[in-house]
Amino acid sequence: MLRVSELDAPSETLGGAHAAAQDLFVARQPIFDANKHVHGYELLCRGGLENICPAGDPTEAAQDVLQAAWLAFGFPALVGNRKAFVNFTRDLLLAGYGATLPTDSTVIELLETIDGDADVVEACRNLKRLGYPIALDDFDYRPELEPLIELADIVKIDFSEGDPGARVDQVRRLAPHGPQLVAEAVETEAAYQEAAELGCNYFQGYFFCKPQVVTTKALTGTRLTYLRLLQCVTRPELVIDELQAIVEADASVAHRLMKYLGSATFGFRSEIRSIRHALVLMGKTQIRQWVSLVALGEIGSEKPHELLVQAAVRGKFCESLSKDGPLADRAPELFLVGVLSLVDAMLDQPRSEVVATLPLAEDIRLALLGEPSSLQPMLAFVEAYERADWTSCDRLGLDLRLTRTPIPEHYRDAVSWATDALGR
Repeated sequence: MLRVSELDAPSETLGGAHAAAQDLFVARQPIFDANKHVHGYELLCRGGLENICPAGDPTEAAQDVLQAAWLAFGFPALVGNRKAFVNFTRDLLLAGYGATLPTDSTVIELLETIDGDADVVEACRNLKRLGYPIALDDFDYRPELEPLIELADIVKIDFSEGDPGARVDQVRRLAPHGPQLVAEAVETEAAYQEAAELGCNYFQGYFFCKPQVVTTKALTGTRLTYLRLLQCVTRPELVIDELQAIVEADASVAHRLMKYLGSATFGFRSEIRSIRHALVLMGKTQIRQWVSLVALGEIGSEKPHELLVQAAVRGKFCESLSKDGPLADRAPELFLVGVLSLVDAMLDQPRSEVVATLPLAEDIRLALLGEPSSLQPMLAFVEAYERADWTSCDRLGLDLRLTRTPIPEHYRDAVSWATDALGR
């Protein structure tokens, strides 16, 4: 989520008084290719905690995305070098706002409420001449959409519910036109497999965050070393002697530690005399963060890289949000809660089984299991932001006293930190 508190552009540039200074939250939902690499992100936007759905107007919501994503922060802060799928209503499309966005990183996504009348078709043709791909959101065939289907580069099909046979029919109707297909609202591995079998090119949703439990996987070699490290740093009291022994026993782990200390993320430049010296220099908070990310990255090395990015964003977002409220002294534990909230997907095991293997403090354990604890509401809030579940954000944010917290800046910084820390 990113905040626009002031815009350099005059208010009349994007919609009059509504474009004046205010808080805007922008969430990003990943879109994967067939190899489960991130192709792009759909950008979703609403107002602040006191006004989660501004006026309930999709045009205003789309305007907010344009303001936050382009005028205020720029696309790199939101999507890096990936594609940004930006929603357009008919009014915004005809007003020509699409041409204000960068052609190399923007996909113009037409909401399902738009019909293919002459004005819309002409606007789309103009955008295509300028080099913008056109996507149709939440596709449901109607004869009046034929002119847009002929122009569309990408068509999105909803996999959240409905008859699989109807989806087969949608794909059959689209086949003669040859657009690339995005399966959206893909929340489970089964939905992903269905979409892949239908020939979808891209997959949108959080299916990658869910474990595919088949059988318990044995960890061997270096991956087992990283699990031991994770167990070490999840104890309430960190024992440096134990951590030192684990790192010194595996040269690859020691190498990664030294590489991290020399990176921009940590920024230490003086001579390091030993593994113990390195660990002491880092301090307990940095040790827990580094081990959590590196260990999960190694354990889940066969998983999409975005899963580790999501875990890192969750951890940093939890930590940062806590610093402005009554949980300020729990920031290190909340980082751990956020990062470990995806450990079940990393290991393809039920979260309860994974948590049972880690020597966690009781309130951390309860938070990860979704049970009442002092830390659980913050994790629930961060997960709601991730899903763009604004109603839950409103309720939880008020309970956590986040109404005066610069939430969007914390999210932006968490995304940037995760990207830097993980090297992509």
